[in-house]
Amino acid sequence: SKAILEMRKICPQDIIKNGLMQSGIIIRHLILPNNFKDSYKILEWIKENLGAETYISVMGQYVPCDKAKNYPEIDRKLKPLEYNLVLHRHYKLRAKQ
Repeated sequence: SKAILEMRKICPQDIIKNGLMQSGIIIRHLILPNNFKDSYKILEWIKENLGAETYISVMGQYVPCDKAKNYPEIDRKLKPLEYNLVLHRHYKLRAKQ
């Protein structure tokens, strides 16, 4: 979180021209299985600390591999419901500007 705050301090404004970001930050957030409530907390932190207008790429393409088999809670792909819950929360937080 400190690194993200420092990035925003260095680049306080997102500049988009012709649909392309020229300057600014985009936060990429990968949702993990069984952790959608943690994603809620992260999205809320972003809104509180960086603003609701911050660009966030919510990613649902987690694929378990290698040692994930040792951790049953993450040894599966993300369920569509988990992704949709986080995406819904993301839209809801942005709408309350």
